[in-house]
Amino acid sequence: MSSPSRAGALLREVWTLVRFSLVGGGATLLHFWVASLLVVAWEASPFLANAAGFATAFLFSFVGQHFFAFRSRRRVTATILRFTLVALTAFLASNLVLAGLVQWQALPPLAATLLAACVIPAVSFVLYRWWVFHPS
Repeated sequence: MSSPSRAGALLREVWTLVRFSLVGGGATLLHFWVASLLVVAWEASPFLANAAGFATAFLFSFVGQHFFAFRSRRRVTATILRFTLVALTAFLASNLVLAGLVQWQALPPLAATLLAACVIPAVSFVLYRWWVFHPS
């Protein structure tokens, strides 16, 4: 692969990462907005509100990642199960990492939370890019 080809491929990957981050940020804001609205406006249980926020953000994230971030041409039915597996695994891994770091006092709680919040999206990006939405 020539240098211009590599540069072009790298630039495409960077833009994919930017789109991934925009969708993820939007999903996070949507999750918070839905949960907050339910708690404040309808006095819903925080657990119910969080579940509703997560479900809404999950759907937003899937659609955004599939069609915008990764511009996948694969059928939705071919990607939704893998996307769900990665999302749930990332959520569980995040909580396990966080619990371990806090339990073993490896890091202060806020630092452990920040580490989990940074590492899990990076791993998710790689799995989404090369397994969920890969054009194979």
